[in-house]
Amino acid sequence: MVGQGGPRRAWVPIAVFAALSAIGGWLVDLPTREAPTLWFWVAGVVLVLGTVGSVLVDPLAADFDLVLRKVGRGAAPVRRLLPYALAVALIVTAGYLVLPFTLRTVALWTYGCAYPEQLQVLTTPDGLAPAREVADAYEERSAVEGCPTVSMYVYAAPTDRARVALASEWSAEHRRERPRPDVWLPDSSLEVAAVRADLRLFGRVLDLGDAGSLGSSPLVLGVPEAAVPITATERRNATTWRELLADARSRDWGLLRASPGRGSGPAALATTVLYPGADPRDIERWIDRTLDAGGYPIDDAAGQLCRLRELGPGRTAVVASERDLVRLNRGDPVGDRCGRTDTPSTLVLYYPTDTRSLDHPFVALGWTDTTAVQRRTVAAFRDWLTGDEGQRALAGTGLRPRPGHRVSAPVDERRGALPGANVLREPPAQDTVAATLGAYDLAHRGGRVLLAVDSSGSMAEPVSGARGSRFDVAREAVRGAFARMGPRDTVGVWTFAGAGLRELTPVGPRPPPTADPLAGVSPAGATPLYPTIAAGVATLRAGRDDSAVAALVVVTDGEDTSGTYTAARLLDEVRGGGVRVFVVAVGEAHCGGAVAEVTAATGGACRETGFATVDATMRDVFGAVWGGGRGDR
Repeated sequence: MVGQGGPRRAWVPIAVFAALSAIGGWLVDLPTREAPTLWFWVAGVVLVLGTVGSVLVDPLAADFDLVLRKVGRGAAPVRRLLPYALAVALIVTAGYLVLPFTLRTVALWTYGCAYPEQLQVLTTPDGLAPAREVADAYEERSAVEGCPTVSMYVYAAPTDRARVALASEWSAEHRRERPRPDVWLPDSSLEVAAVRADLRLFGRVLDLGDAGSLGSSPLVLGVPEAAVPITATERRNATTWRELLADARSRDWGLLRASPGRGSGPAALATTVLYPGADPRDIERWIDRTLDAGGYPIDDAAGQLCRLRELGPGRTAVVASERDLVRLNRGDPVGDRCGRTDTPSTLVLYYPTDTRSLDHPFVALGWTDTTAVQRRTVAAFRDWLTGDEGQRALAGTGLRPRPGHRVSAPVDERRGALPGANVLREPPAQDTVAATLGAYDLAHRGGRVLLAVDSSGSMAEPVSGARGSRFDVAREAVRGAFARMGPRDTVGVWTFAGAGLRELTPVGPRPPPTADPLAGVSPAGATPLYPTIAAGVATLRAGRDDSAVAALVVVTDGEDTSGTYTAARLLDEVRGGGVRVFVVAVGEAHCGGAVAEVTAATGGACRETGFATVDATMRDVFGAVWGGGRGDR
């Protein structure tokens, strides 16, 4: 009899466990703080069902054997396997139907509350802190008798990365970096229009829903209160951008604006108001001098505001959204770069008569497998945001409410704002923005980059799920990053390991597509990270000129093992040299200690990443330097 003998039972719970784990993973694919608890209960339920399955499969096999015996001797494999396949299918189906109910019931028994519905919210780096504040308010408001009914997970992605991920319907590559969102909160409807165009181009079916505005934030010029006013106070809403900038230049002020190269809505909008009536190259040189003099990051608006807060009052004006500057004046967190402070800034905000506004749309993302429950959860969040209570919460983050809502807001004189300023609520036309970004491509300076890749012994370790070693993965990422170079960009390549450095190619023009400067390098030895950073900065400083961004990009999977440099000595040698240091930390490396201090002090950045996403991180880092981030040239 097929049903006799116990050894066959051994693989049945394993098969059932694997099948139900796949279903459980699909049901709870949520990178939130609740996920580990969920997986604990999923594993328990799966083990129980697997045990039940192992008990049921033998009787099923015996019964089916009697029926299928008539099929004939040639069907013996079918007689042996079909009962097991049917048993697994039965248990998988039961798990699919029972598992969600079981999880909710267990959560109710364990915590006294049913497990809340999950909502993934994607926003921009600049909008991360405000979005989290609103999400916290909604979680608290939607709770019933102390039990949350929805759990929000709010995270950010640069606009260009979000655009590519959405246009690809959030492919597996992007899921390795960030979860698939249910709601998208971009800064401007211009970003939504760009994604719609991409979806049509590639024939995708993602439904972006109704991108109605949640509120607005005009673009303004922030001026330190302690400095000489650019114009009379009564003219803060009675002059044009052209007149305002001419006055600022006559007083030898610096000018800050983040690069629009990565698709940033605020930066693109800022560029559209700065260029009319001016020479774009002249504007970009003015901004470049300010960035270099203050050690400001290039394409990170929140990072620029945090640096402005750190430096204190000076003679630098900043072009940004009213919301961000009001938050800066209140001492609120800005993006994800700096937290709350007890020493707020004192910027006076100017509202040119020809300024434009960010309209902050709400986009409900309708994926092909979005469930009815998810749609209802998204709709409830949208309805709350567009009602009076949600509008008050949004106003509390510094946003102007939708027309027809009279709610109190922190946009007042105490925060340097003009609540009654007459401004246009709509962003400019898409054609205007496209033309402006085309002019930016021709006006901005190029990048002069030295790339130093760790070739120590640890880089020879194989990477799970990839072909080859850690060094092989980094090598492919470098080749991909070269594709972002513009005609004015230059690059050189080093490796570092053991006791020294090895120059593979000197700093020069873009290599041909077939070039592979890291080919033939065999990883071995220790990690002289600090001496490499010091030597790279010194090399770039020696040939530096203001016509290019000088940047050292270091890729490493470990900490410094040289023992020849202290953190203090390294910081002293790299600070103030006009060379930005970027570190891509993979493997065991991390963005802390001296690395964090050096990158921050030079206006660079440190990015922690895994080997599965190192190529995307490299593109981000190089994109910030080469052409200011315009990777689609």
